[in-house]
Amino acid sequence: MAKVNNESTVKGEKIKILVATHKDNPMPSDSDLYLPILVGANKNYNGEIGFELDNHGDNISDKNPNYNELTAIYWAWKNLNNVDAVGLVHYRRLFSLGFKRDLNIVLTKKQVEKLLEKAPVILPKKRNYYIETIKSHYTHSHYREPLDVLRQVLKNDYPKYLSSFDDLMNKRSAHMFNMFIMKTPYFNEYCEFVFSVLSKVEKQIDISNYSVQ
Repeated sequence: MAKVNNESTVKGEKIKILVATHKDNPMPSDSDLYLPILVGANKNYNGEIGFELDNHGDNISDKNPNYNELTAIYWAWKNLNNVDAVGLVHYRRLFSLGFKRDLNIVLTKKQVEKLLEKAPVILPKKRNYYIETIKSHYTHSHYREPLDVLRQVLKNDYPKYLSSFDDLMNKRSAHMFNMFIMKTPYFNEYCEFVFSVLSKVEKQIDISNYSVQ
C-alpha cells in the first residue's frame, strides 16, 4: 500500500464524499463535502439538477447494471482532481456517529478530518452474518461462477492476496456496502487494484443468460 503519514493533519484539505444514487433523492446539505452522483446516468438521467453524472469524462457508466456504485468510484478515480481524500456513501446509507439514518447527523467535515487523523481509511462497522460465511452468503444470492473466476484471477495474477481472499470468504463478518473514506493515495491504489481485477474477471465470464439481478 501507499505510505501515508497518518499523523499528518488533514485540516484545511479538500475532502469529497460521493453520494451514489440512481434517482432524485434528498441529499446532505453540505455541498462542499458531499457530492451527489447519479450512477448509470446514460439510462437514469432525467434532468436532475445538482447531481454529478457518472457518464461525464473518463467513465464506465454503461457498466452500472453489473458494476453498481463502482461506476461512481471509477468516475471519481479518473475525474475528481485536486482532492486529499475521497469517500463514497449511498443515498440511503451514510456515515454518522449516531448510527441513525438521518440527513441531519451525517458526518461533518470536522468529524471526517478528526477520523482521518487517526487512520487513512474509514470504513463502516462490520456486518455480522453469524450463521453464514461471506462465501455462502454470496453464493445463496448470486451465481457462483464469477466468484470462482475471481479466485482464479487472484491465484494467477495477484497470488499475494489469495490467502487474504480465502480468509475473508470463510469469515462471518465483513465491511459491506462499498462505503469508505480514504486519503487519496490509498484510494488510487485501491482503484488500480479493483478495476484491474474486475476487468480480468469480466473477460472470462458470460453473463448473457444471467438474471437481471
